[in-house]
Amino acid sequence: MTALSPPASPPVAERSQRLFVALPLAPPTVAAIRQALAFLEPFPRGAFANAHLTLFFLGALPASREPSIVSALSQIASPGFDLKINAFAFFPPERRNILVARPTPSPPLLALRDKMEEALAPLLSLKPSRRPFTPHVTLARHKEEVPARARRELNAFRAFANIPAIAARAFILYQSQLAPEGARHFPLAVFPLQSDSR
Repeated sequence: MTALSPPASPPVAERSQRLFVALPLAPPTVAAIRQALAFLEPFPRGAFANAHLTLFFLGALPASREPSIVSALSQIASPGFDLKINAFAFFPPERRNILVARPTPSPPLLALRDKMEEALAPLLSLKPSRRPFTPHVTLARHKEEVPARARRELNAFRAFANIPAIAARAFILYQSQLAPEGARHFPLAVFPLQSDSR
């Protein structure tokens, strides 16, 4: 009888991570936004949780890529800055169920985004994006399109002076995990922005 070799074990698939880079919002800023928009209550479950402004979405990548991504992001030198929110909206236009805040796209924000794309593109084999960067903060996700009355009230909102600026003092590499109650975000690395030395 000829002995048979045991079958080869199938290769183990490498664990992947859904990664993105974002500016976090301080809790007092989030609380002020929620208070200013109280006329839209009730909000859906999970509204205003993990509020952030996404700078770069990397997508699902093997976990082994994380060190090189952290290394590339750590080379970015950019000053801190403040962002004023100047609009709220429901989108996308065909459904209008997602409440977002839109800050003014200031030069420091756009410069940081450009540096990030330049640092990450070689690692991800990315081509320059043709879509313009439209900064926004997702605040709430409704299951259905919001009523026309709520949309009209939001369009009439003008009390932006009562909302503190988004203080961008660091950007964060997050891992996103999808769950039935919504996405959960876990910080993997924090990258401070340069302070104003004047």
